[in-house]
Amino acid sequence: MAGIVFNANFYRWMEDASNHFFAALGFPWSRTIPEKKIGLPAVESSCQFKKPLKFEDEVVIHTQVLELKDKSITFGHEFRRGDEVVAVARQTRVFADLSGERLKAVSIPPEIREAILKLIGADGGSS
Repeated sequence: MAGIVFNANFYRWMEDASNHFFAALGFPWSRTIPEKKIGLPAVESSCQFKKPLKFEDEVVIHTQVLELKDKSITFGHEFRRGDEVVAVARQTRVFADLSGERLKAVSIPPEIREAILKLIGADGGSS
């Protein structure tokens, strides 16, 4: 109504950014969920809006790993319009076993953890 992008779109874009992150690692969720019976639900999300984004604006999302634990990963997302930061966000996702009736948090599979650590330049330890 105000001619600006609805705030819930930023959360959808965070979802897209994390999906692209894992696809770039070689673990697209369209294949990983059925093969490994794991999912990656968000357990915490926040977004701070710095400047309004209009409908016709092009936005680029810069995503980085802020924290990697045994069962979770926390992403930082920066939304940019050109050189301007329009929003910053943080989202924590937990690896979950989807094979039962209820979701259960599980350790990050070793091959996925290794790919993440290789990408972020870590030496194999978790933070």
